[in-house]
Formats: sequence, structure tokens, C-alpha cells
Amino acid sequence: MNTKIKLFGVTVVAISALFMSAGFVSAQTATVASCSSATLNATLSDTGGAQTSVWFEYGTSFSVVDSGAGSRTTTQIFNAPQSFSQVVSGLSQSTTYYYRAVFSNMYGTSNGGTLSFTTPSCAVQSNYNYNYNYGYTQPSVSTNSASSVSQNSATLNGYVTSSGVSNMNTWFEWGTSYSLGNTTSYNNYGSGSMSFNSTVYNLNSNTTYYYRAVAQSSYGTVYGSTLSFTTTGQTYNYSYNTNVGSAPTVTTLLATEQTGTTAKLNGLVFASNNQSSSAWFEWGTTASLGSKTQTIDAGSLPTVRHSDIITGLVNGQTYYYRIAAQNSYGTSYGGVNSFVSQVSTYAVTPAVTVSTPVVLKPTTTVVTSGSSEQSLVSLSIEGGAEMIGAGEKRTYYVKWKNESTQSLKDVVLQITFPKTINVDSATRGVFSSVDNSVVVDLKTLASKEGGEAFIFATSGRSLKFGEVLVVTANMVYTGTTGVQGDAVAYVMHRAETTQNVVSANIFGAGSFVPSTIFEWILLLILVLILVLLGNHLYGRFSDEKH
Repeated sequence: MNTKIKLFGVTVVAISALFMSAGFVSAQTATVASCSSATLNATLSDTGGAQTSVWFEYGTSFSVVDSGAGSRTTTQIFNAPQSFSQVVSGLSQSTTYYYRAVFSNMYGTSNGGTLSFTTPSCAVQSNYNYNYNYGYTQPSVSTNSASSVSQNSATLNGYVTSSGVSNMNTWFEWGTSYSLGNTTSYNNYGSGSMSFNSTVYNLNSNTTYYYRAVAQSSYGTVYGSTLSFTTTGQTYNYSYNTNVGSAPTVTTLLATEQTGTTAKLNGLVFASNNQSSSAWFEWGTTASLGSKTQTIDAGSLPTVRHSDIITGLVNGQTYYYRIAAQNSYGTSYGGVNSFVSQVSTYAVTPAVTVSTPVVLKPTTTVVTSGSSEQSLVSLSIEGGAEMIGAGEKRTYYVKWKNESTQSLKDVVLQITFPKTINVDSATRGVFSSVDNSVVVDLKTLASKEGGEAFIFATSGRSLKFGEVLVVTANMVYTGTTGVQGDAVAYVMHRAETTQNVVSANIFGAGSFVPSTIFEWILLLILVLILVLLGNHLYGRFSDEKH
């Protein structure tokens, strides 16, 4: 029920619409059903008591969807908060699609941020479906669920059926995206139906892999459906007892200072209870990596930025890498990033690089760049209280500004979340499920130009008490001289077993005290409404008394 009390000529109903227009609907991860169809998912968090229409907008580019010029699903109408889905078909194979959920009611129309998904390649079938001389048919194959999934390995399973075909080969294709890219060794079988499997090793922890079974005979090659599994991650044993430690926490940052044949890899190492640790990078031309940089003593400071130069690269080649750190309590691995080696227009002389014991503070800018000068941009991130509970909603506020007199180009911002925090929606950027990050391609940033973005996220239900969670904002850019620089900011959380339910419902944080500018504005508006409402009621009471 809406109360229409006028405050300065504006009704409370109209002011309530301001609150209901923010965070009204949020898109969720899409379910890719095949190479030509997918199910788009979203959650309608509130209707304000009004009949609400919802739909999805989607297309093959972010700009098309963001402008509202993309394709649109049919409209669904709800009178209460709930989750909803729509199936979209007729999609192109091996194509990235962008989508967003949109709502409209008497209070206005808005959307919940843009996400993306990529369709897999379609299974290729042979032209040989039947041999009329012998009655033999090409084999059929199905992909089964992976088993024995650990931090660095998994067993892929499949099932093949044939009719009288001999000398049949089976194998698996797999990788960190629907394009796959890796192949297991062949297994040779006779005729009949049978299960087959193959174990893949040297996988990255906390990473989603895709795979499909393949079978081949003289009558053709067939492919099973594409499934996925996620490797396990580092188990944190953080304790508030200062005598007990745990493995370090690490974050892989964007690569800088590329020359076409060299590049600088960057990462952050967060020490546990001042435990000394060592750090290195693993890298290669595939997501399986294979090469390793020198191991460097990272020391025992709470936060260390580790960098190293890799050489012998091929211009135009894609390279994958991640940071790793180890202490007496265990080893941790960052997410796998990638870059395409490119020739810089500015001559960068690689130097022997070691861990830099720079003391960093959460939410502050890390002023480092290729030339060891202060970063040309300021960057900050806010994410609420340090303690975070399972299933808790958070709003992350990222702000940046070009503080220099130069016009910067090739500006990219990446906000990376740990796997135990689910990204719900964002006001800017594109979500990547591969590394659980939101990427904002700013392209250029004029002198003194700034910007901001809000990312809405929910912590997972599987948080372990004391687990360290780090959300990192990393911006790279190129100055007018061709030198590439960067800036880093982060916010750190520690998992707790309980959360403040009242405050979580109001602000999506673990404390009643607002933690972002947006939350402070909401609080001030609420206080103003209560004050004006109190004055109104007091005035009415006084008039009736007299």
C-alpha cells in the first residue's frame, strides 16, 4: 500500500520510485543449451506492488544491446518478485552474445547491467550415415560427466555406440572456453558399445573447463555435447589466532610493457600472518601453461606486488599466465590471464625484475608503472565491511580519473572477483565467466577525465570461516610517448560464519554503517523522509489538538 503524503509538494510514492528504480532486476549467468540456443536468466527483486513487465534484450555486440537496438524476447508480466527465464534460438555458433534483463512498470523502465555468453561450435556429422552394402552405420558418441576432479586434474568420460564398425578411434577435445583447443591422445577400439575416458593434468585451480567426446571411424567423425567442470581451489586455513598461518592469497594482474618479444607479468601476493613466501609466474602459449619464471623471495610484508619479464615471445602470439606463491602452509595460484604479444611504438628495455616490497592498502591506488614513475591515473574501489558472510550481497564502487595532462589510449579496466563471489550485474563493462571478472574497455581517457562503475555481487554459500577474499581493480593504459603504465586497487574480505541480516537486507553489506557514496545518499534520503514525515504527523496532531 502506498501512502500519498506530500513533502515539499512531492508525494512519498514518487520518492519511493527513486528507490525502486535501482537494483530492480539483475541478469544471471545464461545457460547455453546448444550451438544455436541459450536460456537467459534473471531475478526480479521487487515490483513495488505494481504490475511489472520484464524481457531480455540481446545481440552480438555490447553497444547494440546497450543502445536498446538489439533483439528482444517476448514480454512476461509479474506482480511479485521472482526469477524468470527466456529461451533464445537461431543463434550463430562460436559467437559471443551480450544480453541484459529489462523491467518496466508505473515507476519507470530500467535494466540490470549487461552480461555475455559464447555459443559452442556445432557438432560436425559425416555424410556417411549408412552403408547399404554392409549395413554398418557411423558411431554415435555421448559426453558424460567428468570424475575425479581435483585442483590440477580431472578424468573425462564418454560412451560410444557402433554397429559392426571396427578400428574405431575415440578422444576428447577440451579447453577453458567453448572453442576448446586441446586434444587428448587417441584410444583405438573395436566394434560394439563401450565407455572410454582420459585424464587431463596440469589444470589451473578454481577454473571452469569445457570438453566433449569425439569418435571416428571409416564412416565419419561424430561429436558429443559440450559439458563443463570446475577444478577445486586452494583451501584456506586462516585463523584469527596469530600463531596459526595459512597459504598466501594471490591475484593475477594484467601484463604490461610489451615489445612483441618481451612482456612484463604482474601479480599481487597477500601474506598470511607475516609468513614469508616465494612467488613466480607460470606461462605458455596455451591455458595449460608449461613454462615457469624464476622463483623470487617475496618476503613477509602483508601485500607485495610481484613482477617478472618473460622473453623470447613471438609477435602476434597469444600467451597465457598466472601468478603462484608458496609458504610453509601451502601453494596458491591466481586466475589465468592472457595477452597477445604486440610490438610497442616505444622502445622498452626489459630489466631484471624481482618482487617489489611495496606496502599497499585496501581501496587505495598502487602507483606503479613501466617507468617506475607515479601512475598517470588514480583508481579506487570500495566494497563494504571487511567481514563478509555466506550469501551476502555487496555493492562494489570503482572510480578512476586521468590525473595527467596527457590523453591516454588503449585504456582497459578489469575488476576481478574470487570464484567464491558471484557477479550479479554491473552498470558498465562486460562480464567474463572464464576469470570471473568485469572488463570495461574505455579505449581513451582524456586529461582530467574520470568515470565510475557499480558492480553488484553475492558471496557464495560455500565460504569457509576465515577465508581471504580479494577483489582487485586493475587499469592499464598507454601514454603519449608509447609507455604503458597501470594502476591497481583492491578490497580485502575475510569470511565469517554469520552476518548482520538487517544491514545485509538494507545495504547488502555486513555492517549497518554505509560503506559507499551510493549507500550514504540512500541513508540521507531515508533520514530526510523520516524527518519530514515526523514533522507532518506532529503538525496534524497539533492542529487536531487545537
